[in-house]
Amino acid sequence: TVPVLYGIQQQQQQQQFAPGQPGHAPHEQSQRPQGLYLLHVRLPPGYTPNTTVGKPKQVHSAFYSQGSLLMVSTPQPDQDLLWSLSSEPFPSRQNLVESSTVMTMDGQVWAIAEVKPKDKITVETPLRAAQVPRKVALLTNQGVHIVSLLKSVDILQQLLLACHGPHNEAVKAYFQVQSEPQACATSLLLACIETLKGTELGDWAAQAFILYGGEPFFEAYMGGHSAAARPLSFNSPSGGFVESQPGGPRMYMSTPFTASRPGPSIQQNLMQQSQFPQSPGPSGSLNHSFNNNTQFPGGMQQTSSMAVDGSNFHYSAKHAGLYLHMSRLLRSIWRRRCVNEKLHSSIGQQDCAQVLEDLYAIKRFLESITLSNLVGLVGKNMTNASGLMGPGGYLQQQQQMQQHQGMQSPYGGGQQKMSADEAMAEEKKSLDALIRLIKHSCEVLALWKILCEHQCHLLVSKLSKEQQDVLKSCTFRDLILSRSDICGLLIVTLINSYLHDNASVGSISTKLRDVCPNLYRHEDAVSHKATEILMLSKSCTDPDEKDERLRTALQLCKSAAPNLPLTSICQQFTQAGFYSGVIELCSICAAKGDPSEAALHFYRNNEPVEDQEGFVAFQSRMNCYREIKLMLEHVFTNVCNSKVSSIYPSLESADRDKLANNQLISIISLALQCQDQLLHIAVYEWLLSHNLLGELLEISEPSLGDFLGRAFNRTPENLVLADLLWKYHERNGQHAPASKMLDKLANIRNDAMTLQQRIEYLARAVMCMRSDTVGYSAHNGVLLKDLEDKLEVAQIQKQVLDAMSIIPDKNATRQAINQLNGTLFNLTQLYSDFAERYELWECKLTILNCSHHNDPLLIESVWTHILDKELERPDSNTERCRRLLSKVKSLALEYESSGHCFPLAFIVRELELRCFRLKMFESPVPETLIEMNLDVDALLNIYSRLISMNERVWVTEEDELYLVRSTSKLLSIVASQPSLVPLKDRRKVVAKSQDLISACLSILYTKPDGQQHVDQLRETQSKLNRIHC
Repeated sequence: TVPVLYGIQQQQQQQQFAPGQPGHAPHEQSQRPQGLYLLHVRLPPGYTPNTTVGKPKQVHSAFYSQGSLLMVSTPQPDQDLLWSLSSEPFPSRQNLVESSTVMTMDGQVWAIAEVKPKDKITVETPLRAAQVPRKVALLTNQGVHIVSLLKSVDILQQLLLACHGPHNEAVKAYFQVQSEPQACATSLLLACIETLKGTELGDWAAQAFILYGGEPFFEAYMGGHSAAARPLSFNSPSGGFVESQPGGPRMYMSTPFTASRPGPSIQQNLMQQSQFPQSPGPSGSLNHSFNNNTQFPGGMQQTSSMAVDGSNFHYSAKHAGLYLHMSRLLRSIWRRRCVNEKLHSSIGQQDCAQVLEDLYAIKRFLESITLSNLVGLVGKNMTNASGLMGPGGYLQQQQQMQQHQGMQSPYGGGQQKMSADEAMAEEKKSLDALIRLIKHSCEVLALWKILCEHQCHLLVSKLSKEQQDVLKSCTFRDLILSRSDICGLLIVTLINSYLHDNASVGSISTKLRDVCPNLYRHEDAVSHKATEILMLSKSCTDPDEKDERLRTALQLCKSAAPNLPLTSICQQFTQAGFYSGVIELCSICAAKGDPSEAALHFYRNNEPVEDQEGFVAFQSRMNCYREIKLMLEHVFTNVCNSKVSSIYPSLESADRDKLANNQLISIISLALQCQDQLLHIAVYEWLLSHNLLGELLEISEPSLGDFLGRAFNRTPENLVLADLLWKYHERNGQHAPASKMLDKLANIRNDAMTLQQRIEYLARAVMCMRSDTVGYSAHNGVLLKDLEDKLEVAQIQKQVLDAMSIIPDKNATRQAINQLNGTLFNLTQLYSDFAERYELWECKLTILNCSHHNDPLLIESVWTHILDKELERPDSNTERCRRLLSKVKSLALEYESSGHCFPLAFIVRELELRCFRLKMFESPVPETLIEMNLDVDALLNIYSRLISMNERVWVTEEDELYLVRSTSKLLSIVASQPSLVPLKDRRKVVAKSQDLISACLSILYTKPDGQQHVDQLRETQSKLNRIHC
């Protein structure tokens, strides 16, 4: 700004000088000032050349400051006159308007000077400047006179006192002259002065604020009348304005406007104004500038963005006055940095106290006057005042005016009333936002005041470098509107400074809770108090005292659950070894955060995607239980470290490891004592993640079975879960579920599992079903039979796999082997896809036997291939014969009892025929048959049939007596070992043997070289005769 020199002549002419030439900007005047340039000349107020009365003469002293001019003249000896010209009562007028006062002084004035305030306030707010009048001291030969330079608030105060309340045309005229928003801001300022609280004057100011504050409206429904023509919502009986007190203020128009000399009354002065100030009725933006001194601080418009068209909607003057008051209150610090480069606060403790005092005043005012009084209604104490719709009110005046003009009342119908209601609702939203801003501003500045009391720069220096940089760039506007995180960091730093000094945090927590309850919540105070107790417990040597303190901290935290810094507190509990406290606190927080148990419902319903509420509750609970997992992780890590720390284990280290393991198990048991199923799940997940399967199976809770079942259903390929599930059922005596799980496990398609493992699972399933009395019920009996059948088929599949494994061509069988290991097949698949395709004859025979397939021709064909396969290898005839008989002997052990899969007559004939073709002179078949413990009677019948059939196959060959020799050998064995035949069957066997000998002898008698064989048969016959039947 350019400095201006005021010069006052003896006749009160005012001359203004500047060091630069008129019309040149200061930055264009690069040279030093070389002189003074006349800018403006003003004549005394009310001065005309023809008037000789009232002209100031002999002005010898003057004082000018902020629009107020005091001049002292000497019209007669020994008595001076004080002339006052001041524009301060009219700060909102676009054109210069001044009040004029003349005062007679006692004696001669020697000097004039302003009385400076004694307080050390560095932040001057426009609110304080308007609230406290400036004082000027005049030193005379009779003493010192102190004159107050009245402002707008002083005029309103005098009017209210003179009129005994706001219900007077003079007060109404004041609102018209000052403009309604400015007058509302002034009355609000007067109502918020602490010294006037509870007095009549304070109540009158509040009544005037509501009475003349108007209502919000839509311009479209004003019947063409703009806000400028809108009258005040007060209609009192007509009457003149009260006469001004002697020596009271008089108002003059600024030059170059001309006006007659003011009359003695305020009414005459008002009538001399060339135009009335238009009521802003703030249109559109909240950042509207009513005058140069009332521009809103940037950013405050965010608190009340309009939801309607700003060109039509107008807020009330009450609304504008409130925003004006707040903008003047916060303007001085709004854009000011919180701290300087040295981290010192940019405002002092007294500055904070001053701003806080004004904030608390407006807060108390709004708390005493409800929003219903501010919007749409007149306060309960406003007797004789008209409201929006009351008799003589503004809307009634509009209706009468429009009816007089032949127009329909815009507020006559329901739609117009609804528009008025919408306007009131919009204003209420804005005022709600303003109230929230006021309350939050009170808390932030109260916190800043506490920080200043605790050496703010020291606290800020404890923040990280990044946090300090953020605070350096942060203004108080940012701190109030968007930087609650910084406030939280500062609070934590403040509390930590107490904790580090081993000081009690009780007093500072109480103070913070009193002044900023939203920034420092109850749970914050509780957590810090708990932290203090936990720090004190570290120094306790008495276990009982330590446990008592830990329990006290836990009870404090429980009272503030669930809104706690759970991670921090649980970490402190864990470090103190208070593991039960972690479990209790997490459980309480989870339960209070989900009182309706939506999370449990979500879990039990298989976690449906559409249940978003349940999902959020489930995640919230699991976040609480995460702290229990972290605690278990801490204990488990300590256990592992204790095991690794000793290279050479000793008895003491073994005991220590056992103690650590027992501690972990006891913590898990303590967690499982809670009835919260979701807490159990968190514990189970942690045990699984650390592969503590043995510890997991030691748990017998029903929730474990449910957890493992759900986990297996989600990931059926997880063999670990399946293995755990059947073991859990078996350990808890649930044999049927265990068998079903083992059955599922055996049938899982998984390349990592071998067929042998599947067989083992089925075998375990059968064993489970055979345990105790589980298989006695009809349902379980069917399950047992099904499992036994599956086990039998799986064993056949194992036989097929073994047979496939010895096939030389591995490339051809690799895929089949993988398939046999990958899953279980039924008998049909095993026969057609493997046994038939790869000519696995023994497997075919096993499958036919298992399926009870009675097809004699097919079975004989399979036996034929089995016998032929044994003779394929190029060995000696004796070795081949031995291998053949050995194979039949082994198969007889398996199939002899089945009957249809062991065709004895066919097998005996094929064996004798193959031995005959191998040129075996003495047939080894009879001995082998006897060794297989076959029925002698059946063998005699077979050989009798072979002898009687006299097939040509035996005759065409070179040795036609081979079959007779083989039969003779069988008879000799029977005669030599009569114990082979049961006593009850001996007579029949002996008789059949005699018949068979007779048949053989008949053949031998026809042969020339059969005498030796005849003798052998006769000998055998003699032995048979000696057998006791």
